[in-house]
Amino acid sequence: MKTFISILSALLLLCGTGSSSFQALASGEQPATGSGLTISGTTGLSGLLTHWADAYNQSNAGNPVSVTTIQSLASLAGSDINFLTEKELQQTEGSTAWKMVVGRDAVVGVVNHANPLYETIMKQGISQLALTGLFGQTGNTTWGALLGATRDNKVHIYISGSESVKAGLAAYLGLPVSSLEGVSVVSSEDFSRLMAADPDAIGFCNLIQVYDPGSNGLSSGLSFLPIDKNGNGRLDYSENIYQDVVSFMRGLWIGKYPRILCENLYACSVTAPGSATGSAFMKWVLTEGQQYLGSEGYLELVATDRQQKLESLNAEAAVVPGQSRNAFSKNALFLILGGLVLAYLLTLLVVSRTRRLRTTTEMTGGVSGILREDGIQAPAGLYFDKSHTWAFMEKNGLVRVGVDDFLQHITGTLTRIRMKNPGEKVKKGDVILSLVRDGKQLNIKSPVTGLIREMNTMLIEEASLVNKSPYDQGWVYMIEPADWVKDAELLVMIDRYRCWIKNEFSRMKDFLAVTMQAKSPAFDQLVLQDGGALCDHVLADLEPKVWEDFQTFFLDNPR
Repeated sequence: MKTFISILSALLLLCGTGSSSFQALASGEQPATGSGLTISGTTGLSGLLTHWADAYNQSNAGNPVSVTTIQSLASLAGSDINFLTEKELQQTEGSTAWKMVVGRDAVVGVVNHANPLYETIMKQGISQLALTGLFGQTGNTTWGALLGATRDNKVHIYISGSESVKAGLAAYLGLPVSSLEGVSVVSSEDFSRLMAADPDAIGFCNLIQVYDPGSNGLSSGLSFLPIDKNGNGRLDYSENIYQDVVSFMRGLWIGKYPRILCENLYACSVTAPGSATGSAFMKWVLTEGQQYLGSEGYLELVATDRQQKLESLNAEAAVVPGQSRNAFSKNALFLILGGLVLAYLLTLLVVSRTRRLRTTTEMTGGVSGILREDGIQAPAGLYFDKSHTWAFMEKNGLVRVGVDDFLQHITGTLTRIRMKNPGEKVKKGDVILSLVRDGKQLNIKSPVTGLIREMNTMLIEEASLVNKSPYDQGWVYMIEPADWVKDAELLVMIDRYRCWIKNEFSRMKDFLAVTMQAKSPAFDQLVLQDGGALCDHVLADLEPKVWEDFQTFFLDNPR
């Protein structure tokens, strides 16, 4: 212990040379601002930038933002921050060292709910090859020929008059833009009306043209035209992102929608925003400023995407103005090395103490770092299902249902629970709730069949109760069972559950090994070398694609 104190003292003395920089970073202090900020964009973006500047200046009068129009993409050095579409950015030939996505657009296909083959369309989707053939036989293709069904009505194609729609669609199909002129090209104002009136129509437009912000859905009577990306004649689970706008946007973000049909709106400049005004404005664009994108034909970023970009801006702001990045990096490296030494010494102390005193995991679901089989709580008297749910028959005949401790340890702290309402009927094996963490979600299946009599309303305000108390305050439903005896036969109690959960640990390691590639540093952080133990909250900070794969290959295929 004396050695530890001596080393600690020496390190604190050595760290004194960089303390002022570190204190400035930790405090979040910003330098005095200049005369304001100049933002610029091409003519097509002038309306959006003007809205942004006016709204920002109303609440930040001391740091005015002014707008200019870019006359030539050859030189972008005249403004502090430039805003360009993805196609415009590609023409700058690397003259912008810093860029950040601030909005998105997508060309989408839509169909009419009243189409007699609507259910077939939503199950099969339409492949790229089929769409290319459709445009090659404009006006002559029937719905029956397109879907392999019985319907002689011809397919009517509508395209919004937007140039970006025609260009994006032509690029996706591998056709010249001129080949799209034979279809009905209509104005943006008439598109939704004509589509809703024609059951045999397929339409293509910018998503914002058919987006209804009031319902957070599409215009009345319209649905997304699902794209069968792999061309196998059916819409697979990994392709099915077309149920609603939220699912679609999430699928677009993680790459499940054809990339060529998407276009980003970028903020860019020669260097990252270095002034306090520039950083503050960009943070505003990623938060309050998102509401102005819709009126100009662009889509807001999803919440998780915004958070990642805000964290990136904060990391950029950590470089102290007036210091070179190299100078700061040296100080930061010195502090990191010192911290690693301290962490190593503290680890030795903790390990030594742990060997003498074994701690037990509390029912609150909190685990420090490592997740082991004996750390999973499973109270006696409960029934458990392979959907990682539990059930308990109350004295009044209702079955209390919740999520098991294993699953909440895997997800990390939840930010939202999507639940069904009292009065709804559920079947064993049907999706009964969704666990959400920062926009990423897992769909959980019901362990019983019956009628929901009560939902735990406390979870609406505090979803993390599932983490803190999965078997007590974190329960989800009270269900009136249709046949409890039959359902209970398919559930297991504590002894068999303990054996099964060991297998789940092995499956989880196998899943991570395949998904994260076992030789990568990321995998080493998720599966520790101390006997191959899992890290607690292993999915918490992983990307949405991993959550999708966990749903498909782990939860939807129990053993």
